[in-house]
Formats: sequence, C-alpha cells, structure tokens
Amino acid sequence: MNHRILVLTLIMTSSIAFSQDQENETPKPGFKASMIYSMLKTGNLNAKIFDRLVRKPDRGSDAISPDKFKRKLTVDERRVDGFRVITVRGPEATKNHIILLHGGAYVAEAIKGHRKLMEKLAMEHHFTVSLIDYPLAPEYNADECLAVVEHAFIMLTDSCRNDLFYLVGDSAGGGLALALLQILRDKHPTLLPKRNVLLSPWLDISMSNPEIENYIEKDVLMDVEGLKECGRIYADNKDVKDPMVSPIYGSLEQLGQMKVFISTHELFYPDCKKLKELAANTEGTDVMLTEKYKMVHDWVILPIKERDETIREVAGFLLHF
Repeated sequence: MNHRILVLTLIMTSSIAFSQDQENETPKPGFKASMIYSMLKTGNLNAKIFDRLVRKPDRGSDAISPDKFKRKLTVDERRVDGFRVITVRGPEATKNHIILLHGGAYVAEAIKGHRKLMEKLAMEHHFTVSLIDYPLAPEYNADECLAVVEHAFIMLTDSCRNDLFYLVGDSAGGGLALALLQILRDKHPTLLPKRNVLLSPWLDISMSNPEIENYIEKDVLMDVEGLKECGRIYADNKDVKDPMVSPIYGSLEQLGQMKVFISTHELFYPDCKKLKELAANTEGTDVMLTEKYKMVHDWVILPIKERDETIREVAGFLLHF
C-alpha cells in the first residue's frame, strides 16, 4: 500500500475523540488534529512516503468508484479523453456546481478523504460536485493532464449550462486549479468562475522559495526533495518554473475572487503568502488567505472537526455568506 494512503488510512480509522476548543483569534488545533500531527512527527515518514510515491505509486484503489458513495447521493460517471469525471448530487442539490481537482503530488490517485469531501459538500451544503480523475505521472505528463482537465471543464459547463460553477483544488489539485484558471482566462474567458478555492495548494513545483527552509521541521507530512522529484516527473519536458506547472509564475490578472486555505506549518505556506502579495498588485483578482495554526497539510481530507469547519468556510465563501 502507498505510504501516504497507509498513513491517512490509519488516521481515518482512529477513534480518538474530538476536543472542543474555545474560539479565539488564533484557534489551536483540536485534540484529534494535535494527535495526528504528533503521530506523524514522531513517525518521521515524510521521506518514506515520497520515496514510494516516486518509485511505485498505487493504482487501482478506486476510492471514488460510484458504488462507494453514500446511497442517498446520485452518482454519474462520464469519460473525457478516456478519463473519468464523477458527479455527485444530493436529494437537495442546487445549481451551485463545484469542479474538484484532487491532490496527490500529481502522482497519487484520489483517496477516501476526497470522497468524503465530495459527500459533505453535496449532502450538507447542497452543491453538485464533479471530480475530474485526471491523468497522473509518471504515465502521463503535465501537457496531457492539463488537456484533459481543460476538456473536462468545458464538457461539464456545456452539459450543465444552467449551473453556477466554482473551481476547488487541494494540494497539487490546488496548483492545477490555478493553472486551469489561467488557461480559462486566456482561452475561454466566458467560462471563468468568479469564485474559487485553493486548499493547501502546491503553487511552485520547483520548491525554490528560500523561506521554505524555515518550514521543513514544521511540516510533518511533506518532503522537499520528494516533492521536487514528483514535480520533475510531472513537468516532463517543461521547465519546473513554467506557469503551467508552477502557476505562481503565470499572470494573475483577471482571475476573480480566490480564497486560499493554508496551515502555518506547511511547506507551501511561504508560496501561499507570496501569491497573496503578488495578487495585490493585479487587476481583477482578489486573493483572500485563511491561515490555520499547526494543521497537517491538506487537513480538509482528514476526519477531524477542523475539516468540517473548513468545508463550512468554503461553502460560505462560494455562496457569499
């Protein structure tokens, strides 16, 4: 089993109880989130996880298979260029439609946590949610991945013309989402969503921001060298600072409103702060940065209360309340 998935599976099956922290200006992680952080830090698995991801990423886990979703959901599966697009709707589904791009360093499949994220957005917040099961490295490269994502986005917006679309991506999916927004702005401006969310986004696969060094000991899940190798494999013949693989180097003009969620203890924290700074000098783009204290990377796919709180914040931002 992929080490990343193994770690997340252990976390998801944990029976540690939640604590109820009082709200303050800098809310501390709850008991379960703190335990997860401590367990990962003690295990020191960062390099091992990424070694496995680079050498032999798991295939065929099928965590987003239609038959695995809650029965109350309507699940549709379509194909774009041979790749799946899974759409879920709850009994009270609205025309608010999220297109979700999953994380996994561009080499790992969507996992159970992504399915749970889709279920919560659909059941509790009444979104229609479509996940694009995009091509992964090393079998495919960035050009092939971006082509499928662009085609799938166009297909979804064309087949659901009355829906109001938003783009949401976590981790590598967050970087992919920002690259797609730049493509849409340049090639399909009428399709560009006005509000989008990036969750712990990987914005620069070169990992060259000098401030990253200050977060190596703080991030208990991610590994700098492992990320660089995954990025090089995904980029293939592209430079690792090409905007299509590291969208922080692309034009940020006219991308609408964007909410970015990031932990103060993530390797990606410096680049998320940089994105906000860069966007402040652009026209037509507003980046709002929400910082969470000492959370594990991509906590939104973990079974903790902070996940549910963040999902509520995402829904509130997208739906303007």
